[in-house]
Amino acid sequence: GETATVQGTSVIPPLLEISVSLSSYITGDIVDVTLSLRLSTPLTSGNSLELTLPEGFDGSAATFVSAIVSGAPQNLQVSASSDPRVILLVSPTDIAEEVAVRCTLGGVVNRHYATPDALPVSIRTLQSTTGLIIDIASPGTTLSAPLLPGALAAPPTMTLTDLRTAHHSMLRVSFSLSGRNALRASARL
Repeated sequence: GETATVQGTSVIPPLLEISVSLSSYITGDIVDVTLSLRLSTPLTSGNSLELTLPEGFDGSAATFVSAIVSGAPQNLQVSASSDPRVILLVSPTDIAEEVAVRCTLGGVVNRHYATPDALPVSIRTLQSTTGLIIDIASPGTTLSAPLLPGALAAPPTMTLTDLRTAHHSMLRVSFSLSGRNALRASARL
């Protein structure tokens, strides 16, 4: 596919080795979501891991099933969000940097089909008092979504800005087209 890259100074450390999977990819199922990652920055007690699910998913009734942090069981608390797609996991204890975290959440509703290789999620760690981002999914992480015919009603606009420094960050956009869904000659990227 074609690739367009916009670059700037990225100051927010990346989350590493990210993996997100569902126990079922069938429309309408209530599923478990398993999230694996490695932190770049320590997560202190009371701070949270934020998982934003794809459009149409509902995590408002999500429950904590299990977590393994650095090879040992850990309890994380699920916290409510005003957006049903957003699940906040609050750590009651400090988690060191470079630590592997694997957690499973239950009770998530998959209201539409999502293939295992195209689960468009957003993942970041946040300071509880300020809401500032600690770590975020790295620009090289493939968390992709299928671009379906008619999915873009208006031209999308995106600017990624580091909340701490107001500098622009990196954005990498990758896509491929089938012969049936070719871009018009007048299309701009």
